[in-house]
Amino acid sequence: MSESQKQTNFSTAFTAESQKERWLKYGANVALTIIVVLLLGGFLIYIAQRHNLRKDTTAGGDYSLKPQTIKLVENLPQKIKIVGLFTKARHEEQEKKVDDTDNPAIRYQQVSDLLQEYQQKSNGKIAVQMIDPITEPGRLDDLFNEVAKKYGNDVNKYNEVIKAYRGAVADIDKTSKEEIGAIGKLVEAVNKQGGVDRKIIITISEVASTVSEFPEILKAIQAKVNQQLELKVPNYTGAVDAIKSQLGELSEQAGSILTGYKELASDAKTPQPVKEFIVISQPHFEALKKSADGVLKMTENLGQLKQLDDLRQNKSGNTIAVMGDSDMKVLPTSALFPTDDARMVDPSEGKPRQRFAGEQQVTTALFTLTNPSKRKVVFMRSGMEPSALRLPMFTGQYATVADRLRELDFEILEKDISGQWAMQAMQMMQQGMPIPPEPRDEDLKGAIWVVLDSAIDPRAMMQNPAAGQLGAKLGEHLKNGGSALVIVDPNADNFSGAFKDWGIEVKSDYIMVHESVTSAGARSEDMVADALRRQPFFLLKKYGDHMLTRPIESLDGFFVPVVPVSTKSVAGIKNTSLLPIPNTPKPWAEHDISSVYEGKTVSFTPAKDDKPGDFDQGPFFGGAAAEDSKGGRLVVLGTGQFAFNGMVRMRDPQTHSVRFPANGELFVNSIFWISKMDTMIAISPTALDVPRVAPLSDGALGFWRIGVLIIGMPLLVLIAGAFVYMKRQN
Repeated sequence: MSESQKQTNFSTAFTAESQKERWLKYGANVALTIIVVLLLGGFLIYIAQRHNLRKDTTAGGDYSLKPQTIKLVENLPQKIKIVGLFTKARHEEQEKKVDDTDNPAIRYQQVSDLLQEYQQKSNGKIAVQMIDPITEPGRLDDLFNEVAKKYGNDVNKYNEVIKAYRGAVADIDKTSKEEIGAIGKLVEAVNKQGGVDRKIIITISEVASTVSEFPEILKAIQAKVNQQLELKVPNYTGAVDAIKSQLGELSEQAGSILTGYKELASDAKTPQPVKEFIVISQPHFEALKKSADGVLKMTENLGQLKQLDDLRQNKSGNTIAVMGDSDMKVLPTSALFPTDDARMVDPSEGKPRQRFAGEQQVTTALFTLTNPSKRKVVFMRSGMEPSALRLPMFTGQYATVADRLRELDFEILEKDISGQWAMQAMQMMQQGMPIPPEPRDEDLKGAIWVVLDSAIDPRAMMQNPAAGQLGAKLGEHLKNGGSALVIVDPNADNFSGAFKDWGIEVKSDYIMVHESVTSAGARSEDMVADALRRQPFFLLKKYGDHMLTRPIESLDGFFVPVVPVSTKSVAGIKNTSLLPIPNTPKPWAEHDISSVYEGKTVSFTPAKDDKPGDFDQGPFFGGAAAEDSKGGRLVVLGTGQFAFNGMVRMRDPQTHSVRFPANGELFVNSIFWISKMDTMIAISPTALDVPRVAPLSDGALGFWRIGVLIIGMPLLVLIAGAFVYMKRQN
């Protein structure tokens, strides 16, 4: 090859590309890359959705199910259908709202994602459906018809009432029209006769006036009934309510006519033609009243169309319907998005914030539908005022946690074994105050007991020996297979007879204190920080290694006063110590309870000369949980005020969140565990909203301080320097 040809080939090889060629080349590369990325992304999304490979990054885990819920839905004994009635439409007035929790589209997607989790984790036992009531009215009607067909066993009874009503109305209409004409003629004849007693004329005129109203009453009945029955989904309850109201009025008026007839017939001044008319007319009105009363009697034996009515009341949306084999639970928006009453109004929003409680509510509904027997919780006390009820003049110290249990479908009862409250309640009822009756002894047998063990004045026990029988009744309840949560105060009964077989000892003649904490400078603006410097106050973040306490680990809990509770090994009993008392500041069990209550500073004083003293042999615990081989369960907490209303509702002035979320969660989880509702043991949305930073152990803290900061990081710098030096040498 000649030199010129080589130069030509060399120049051809390195000839610059034209702009069109570059566009075509790089454009094709970009297009191919986009296609590959889209295909790869679509494939990854398909795989993720098919295998539920999603990561919930929300603080509260709003879009994923807790392990307890997953265990429940995987083992459901029946098939469940869950329908979310949420609209995506955003009304004009909602456009002005800043808070996205009120955005219908966001709520719709939030609920839809959660329900899909239930469906995917249920192994085919849960079917999920989302209906927009505004844009899908046909599907909403189909749902109503499905509910009426599935749960409306009493619909036939309602139809029988409606059928009987139509027949009665036809007879009443015919009779009333005939009587109107006849009575009208009678009134004319009496007026022409003259000399008739005025009282008799007035009575006949009142009868005529009353009968003349019958056609209007009948029209009103038919209009109201037809209005309810002509709906796409007939409102049988509304129709029967209209029948009861209007037929009841008509029956009363027929009765007043018969009363008037009776007075006329017995009056010697009544003209003979009038008496003869009454003899003919009276059987007609007796038959009329009998017909109306017969229909009214049928309405007394009707069952409730509760499922259909509940759904109808919430059909506008923001509702979840959980449908089981024989019953249905309707969860309204107030339950799904509760306003946290323990949270101050945010000035930037001007309203309380809402929390999504979807999983808690749906899981509770699933549990109650598959376990139809309603659980009862009885607050047992001796001589004190009601603790779980909100009554006039009584605070109900445990009313807030009791309300949480009511929301979870528990029945809450109160029982005073001393009998004092029964007498006081009777006096209040005589004054017109509505006081619920106390449960009977047979009602207590299958219930979970919450025993409030407070100190009792010895004089009161002398006057009323029944006041001191709480421990004996608890022991009998536990021996018969019952379960209980016992809350013990200092100086109260230690229930040694009831607790001995469970390996639990309560030293109620002691109170836990810690070394006094002194602080230089001004008092803190935080009253809680100041309180924690005082000896009987404890802030806990660890609660013991037990199923009911693990979910609240690292949440703040405030406990005062605390009675030491210990456990020991007993055959057939599995017990666990709860509420470990922190070792810093140094704690001990103080015997001088009265000085502590008076706010005096106490110091450790060991026993001397056979006189009781303090003891500091730890570790110390403030509670215990135990289970026997027969399945009975017992939780003992040596702290009386931890679940008081003020304690569980106290809010943080900085974050506006619940200040001590562990307090309320500990109480509710204890009830769940005692009730063997293990799948429900978790923490509420309110507690999930609180930042949780678990304290580091001494070993982990030493690793980060010494291993990482003092040794690790300098060593990395040396290694990096050596690497750079070697690189430059090469």
